[in-house]
Amino acid sequence: MLNLPTDVDLDTGEVIRAEKGEDLEQVYDEYNQAKIPVKKLLDEIFYDHGRIRPHERILCWFPKYLDLFCNTNNMLIKKS
Repeated sequence: MLNLPTDVDLDTGEVIRAEKGEDLEQVYDEYNQAKIPVKKLLDEIFYDHGRIRPHERILCWFPKYLDLFCNTNNMLIKKS
């Protein structure tokens, strides 16, 4: 089960997660042999859109693709 963001603490600005205990700081992608900061990516998506959309939830199972997806979206936003 993914530990998705559910809200933002208005006092601290910290993202509140559905469950405590799951560590998403650095998820190791075995295929790419690299650590992906899934928590940071999910937090950025949640800050930008106020929710995690269904396709982003699916991409969480493929951390490198989630990273590439977020980088692509950020580049497109900067261009416009």
